[in-house]
Amino acid sequence: MQILHSAINMVSSPFRVCIVYMSTNGSTRALAKMIAASFPENWDTVLFDLAKVELNNEVFRNSIEEATILGVGSPVFHLDILPPVQKFLDSLSMINGERYAFSFVTYGHVSTGKSVWELSKSLHKKGYIFLSAFKTTAPYFYQDLDFPQTSLDEYVNEFSETIQNRLHDPIPWTNLSEDLKFYSTRVKILYYISRLTRRFRIPDIDFDKTLCRECGRCESICPVQAIDITTLPDRDDSCIHCFACAKSCPTGAISYDKKRWQEVSAFNKSRLTESPEIAVI
Repeated sequence: MQILHSAINMVSSPFRVCIVYMSTNGSTRALAKMIAASFPENWDTVLFDLAKVELNNEVFRNSIEEATILGVGSPVFHLDILPPVQKFLDSLSMINGERYAFSFVTYGHVSTGKSVWELSKSLHKKGYIFLSAFKTTAPYFYQDLDFPQTSLDEYVNEFSETIQNRLHDPIPWTNLSEDLKFYSTRVKILYYISRLTRRFRIPDIDFDKTLCRECGRCESICPVQAIDITTLPDRDDSCIHCFACAKSCPTGAISYDKKRWQEVSAFNKSRLTESPEIAVI
């Protein structure tokens, strides 16, 4: 499979950075690139899209093993990181030696839930010295809004500076972890309810075979490879209901109840709020 593998100023560098992310509609990818560009020019930085690389890919694994700093990013779905991102975190080897990590998430203006905590904790448990986390709102998959906006630059620069400063003076995990667990008791309760009920709340994905031209766009764009064009409307259990397939289908053969999803989103927002919406932790 093709690897999204970009390098920034590959010269002699005091730090090697590997940023791994998954992006369902492009927002998390855009943020990952902004973060990479914010680091000093003499840092070696590579980016990998989990939707385009196998976990056992040799180049991918070597880049992680050689990195001084590992950054991991995910969009937030149902108050949590995406399952493929958690699968990647679980696949990481325990770290021996002084290695660092940071995390970042994008979410749709409702709540990050436990995503920041779970992502950051997973990196810490693998032995990384955890430096900082970043969260920002981003458009929902059904919203055609510009992202990122220029106002995000100052937050990304703050995040970059925080990472660089804490490399030399890291905050002990026992202290930093308290700041990372910023979610409310309500979120803690709804997090578990969401995991139990999400398949009943999410609109179905519909498929009209008479409209399908078998162009394969849905199969190629699916971030978790849940679609096989020859077996539609059946999908793999790994489907995360990001609706990228429906949004990209040129003939409307794949569709979903957009109004229903907007109602679910509005209901969620009426029950949860998060302040500040954008923050460096």
